[in-house]
Amino acid sequence: MLPFKPRAVVPTAAHPVPGGVFPPPPAASLLLQSLPPPECFHGPHVIIDKFMELMRHIKLPDKPVGEENGKDGDYRLDPGTRLSLEIASGARKRKITENESDEEDTEISLSAPVNDIYRARQQKKVIK
Repeated sequence: MLPFKPRAVVPTAAHPVPGGVFPPPPAASLLLQSLPPPECFHGPHVIIDKFMELMRHIKLPDKPVGEENGKDGDYRLDPGTRLSLEIASGARKRKITENESDEEDTEISLSAPVNDIYRARQQKKVIK
C-alpha cells in the first residue's frame, strides 16, 4: 500500500491516487528542510579531489602576519573614485591658476529660483 497525503494543490502525476502526494520519510524530510533551495545548486561546482590536494599542500605561516591595525597599506584610488571623493568632500573640480581668482565663486547666488515649485510647496507646508 502506498503512503497517501491529501493535498489541495497537487502537481500533475505526483501520485497514482488522485488528490494526494507521496511524502518523504521523516529523516529525508528533515534533510530537505535543512538544505538550501534548489536554485542554489547551479554551478560552478568544486572538484573536491583537487580542492583537498590544494589544501594538503598549502603552507601556512607559523605566526600571524604583523599588520598594524587600521592601516590597509599603500593603495591608489582609480580616477573615478578620486573624482567622486573630491565632489563629495567639496573640493574644487579645477585648480585655480594664476590668472583666475576665487572671486567668481563668491558671486554665485545659492538662493532658489523664483519658479521652484518644490520649495514653494515646502514653504506652504511649513507655514501651516
